[in-house]
Amino acid sequence: MLNYKLLVKKGGYLKTHSLRSLIRVLGEGSSELLRLVEDEVNLHYIARLEEKEVRDIHRFVVEVFKPLVEKV
Repeated sequence: MLNYKLLVKKGGYLKTHSLRSLIRVLGEGSSELLRLVEDEVNLHYIARLEEKEVRDIHRFVVEVFKPLVEKV
């Protein structure tokens, strides 16, 4: 989703798997999106992927992350 948005908005995308890096580049014009990597609560969802947290992460992506990325 992030690489697609970068391709559409910036004409290309980074060759990285770092969600934080992708969010920082995409969020250059969006302080709201940058809060995802600056806020410790949100960073928890971006940085950790454990099996028992998958449902919470899915909810976070659908309810918080995706709407912010789609606004950019």
